[in-house]
Amino acid sequence: MIPISYIDESRVFDTRGNAYAYYILEGSMYAFVSLQKKISEIKRTNFALMSHIGEYDIFLLAKQLSVEQIGKEISKNSKDPWWQRQVGLTKQYIDKERPFDRVNVLCFPLKKTSNREEGVKPVIKGIWAGVKDFRNKANIFEEKVTLNQSDIDDAYQQSEKLLKSINFRGLRVATLEETEWCLKKGYFRGIGDPGSLIPSPFPVQVITPGKDRVVRPNRSVLMTLTEGKMHEFTKHIEIKHFDNEVSYQSFLPVLNVPTDINDNNPTGREWIYGVLERLKFPIDCAIHVRMESHSTAKLKVEKKNKRAKEQAKEWHSAGSDEDDFFGQSDIPEELLDDLEAIDELRKKFRERQPLAFIKVVFALGANSLDLLNSRIRELKESAEDKELIMIQPTAEMRELFQAFYPFGNEISSNYEMAMDPGVLAAGVPFGVRKLGDPSGFVLGNLLTEKSVFMDPVRPMTVLNRSGAVLISGTLGAGKTFLMKLLMAHLLMWGAYGFTNDPKGDWKRFCEHPKIRPISRIISFTPGSNTLFTPFRLGQTKAQCYDAGLGMMEIILNGKNIEYRNLVIIEALNQMYQTEEWDMHNFYRIMKDIAKNHKNQLDREHAHYMARFINTLPNHGIGRMIFGRDDGKHIFEDKRFVVTITRGLTLPSRGVQRESWNQGESLSVAMMYAILTLGMRYLTSLPNNTLKGLAWEEYWYLKTFDKGIQLYNEALRLSRSEKMVVIMGSQNATDAKMENADEAEDLTGMFGWKFMLRLDSINQVKYALHDLMDMPDERPEDWMETFSEEYCNGKGLVRDPEGNVGEMQVIALDPELIPYLTSTPE
Repeated sequence: MIPISYIDESRVFDTRGNAYAYYILEGSMYAFVSLQKKISEIKRTNFALMSHIGEYDIFLLAKQLSVEQIGKEISKNSKDPWWQRQVGLTKQYIDKERPFDRVNVLCFPLKKTSNREEGVKPVIKGIWAGVKDFRNKANIFEEKVTLNQSDIDDAYQQSEKLLKSINFRGLRVATLEETEWCLKKGYFRGIGDPGSLIPSPFPVQVITPGKDRVVRPNRSVLMTLTEGKMHEFTKHIEIKHFDNEVSYQSFLPVLNVPTDINDNNPTGREWIYGVLERLKFPIDCAIHVRMESHSTAKLKVEKKNKRAKEQAKEWHSAGSDEDDFFGQSDIPEELLDDLEAIDELRKKFRERQPLAFIKVVFALGANSLDLLNSRIRELKESAEDKELIMIQPTAEMRELFQAFYPFGNEISSNYEMAMDPGVLAAGVPFGVRKLGDPSGFVLGNLLTEKSVFMDPVRPMTVLNRSGAVLISGTLGAGKTFLMKLLMAHLLMWGAYGFTNDPKGDWKRFCEHPKIRPISRIISFTPGSNTLFTPFRLGQTKAQCYDAGLGMMEIILNGKNIEYRNLVIIEALNQMYQTEEWDMHNFYRIMKDIAKNHKNQLDREHAHYMARFINTLPNHGIGRMIFGRDDGKHIFEDKRFVVTITRGLTLPSRGVQRESWNQGESLSVAMMYAILTLGMRYLTSLPNNTLKGLAWEEYWYLKTFDKGIQLYNEALRLSRSEKMVVIMGSQNATDAKMENADEAEDLTGMFGWKFMLRLDSINQVKYALHDLMDMPDERPEDWMETFSEEYCNGKGLVRDPEGNVGEMQVIALDPELIPYLTSTPE
């Protein structure tokens, strides 16, 4: 049923020698973008439509893998039995409504510039209509087809020239694999996506060697395009494949669309986007476009309008019931015209604007007739909300199936609508609503119930950007639940992980049977028996020196006195020339400087610091930094380390460093030491080793220079170290730095951003305007949503590609959920 003779990458030749060029147009994110961006998208599309006078097809196709295809893809992430269990749970979860992506395809006919040889002709005239007694098979040829090499070369040159002249931004030539998928897609609608079988280059037999050689395409390869048998019923078709899988399909052509478009603000009439992206199941749409110049179109419209008025008058005088009429398959052409729009069209003609004649067909598929009928009902309801009139005609399914291919017989002209190109543009045909990655693990659902996948590794390995994740939300928002969920999946994929635990929530997480053997919990709470040296926090001497200096600056120089820092540096220089890198040795060196240094000011500062150090062993937090330097690393042989920091008294937000008390200074120093320890350990692993660093209440790092340096380093190293950095905090503004340049630098490094429950207008404003990039949104309009509706993992999410959506976080594994929750039982 596909009269194809040859495929040359994106060029498809039918059996009559006609060539067509397939192009892919990148979708434009339309959800949660500013009004100005929406208007720009519509106007840009309108300009592109008007700039190309001629005839072509737009195919808006849903790419949806089968459950088995998805399972096979995500199972590659890890062979760990724990992950393979998640694969099984994922397959069960998505069995009813599988995720899908949209592929925008533009298909242009190419001019036929040379005559084909005698005897080279289609096997069956009108093969597209189908041959019911011919086994209902596609690509059945009794004669072999040949092509001149000059035809193939000319088609290539035309397609390249056409690409440069078309004004659709983001348009590119389709690959052979994509072209094959477009041709096969119609036979697999509603079931698993077709695989790629055609080799590149396309196999041919050379009949006449030389410059203008003649080639004969390989018939067996063409047979791989479709192998299903099609059966037409009154209002649907069934395509049965050799594996007994059946694709049930139905087609709904459009009779009328909303035309009252405001030129200044054409939004609000998204009759294509609003239907395709509103529902949780995939819908395809074929749009046949015939763009005519204003002079040619004017004559046709006036003539058609006159005839339509006369016939409509006769129709109504006969007393026909319009409701009965719209149920018929033989639809009178006159009632398809939007007579009320003629005056507006005349105005456009005066402006010398071209006119669009379009045919629009929506297509649905399912793996059962009941599911298909259910989807048809939902589609009709959605279309009605958009003031879109569509029907499900009888005995026309095979003909409408053809609407998704450029060759063969055209569908009835009864379905053609004349309109201002702006009406089609206002339908936003290329707009998409998407969130997340093509695969990975199920992270949650959009509010449309469409599944969202997350692959935390993809930003670093495919998108060439940071793998950092930002999570903001007050108590009860689901922040810690999400952090644990992300870490659990990283561990399933074989990652090494490190996290702090300021609330004591992660201890339960480590009790999971799969996590317990690979984890270690270290308590840095006051009164614990943990001892370590602050001078061996790195993997190299330089790293240890830098971290040790940062620790001592926080603990010993709260007033940030420059001269005192010089004394600290001098003591460190002496200590790192010895074999013992610990506080005991540092204390001895500081006492020696206080007693013997030739400079009195040095002696005074050293004397003060030595006295202060001497008090620390009696302090609940200070005593922990007096561990002996035994050269061992606290990680030992564990893949996941949790450092409990509950009980550390961090200073309040906004309190300047100079105002910190002793306990607050020691607490900040302890948190800095722990993060440094984790960072240096993870970055010491091979670059291709997956790593996860989760850090709650990261805001305190902004309060001192070394903390800012460490925070910045974690984000910058994320991509090169294959390290997923997860930063969590109660306030969205914690991501903001005092210096505007730094703020732009740091917040831009986060790939995924989760804005959960927020309870102040300032937090909501910063989340919307700065983190979500939604500057036109009024925080007042979102306040109730953020403070009341967003909770328990529900919130506004931005993915690494800039897509934004409202999402509910979910965990599929019922055995894992109890270890993720922070709510007391």
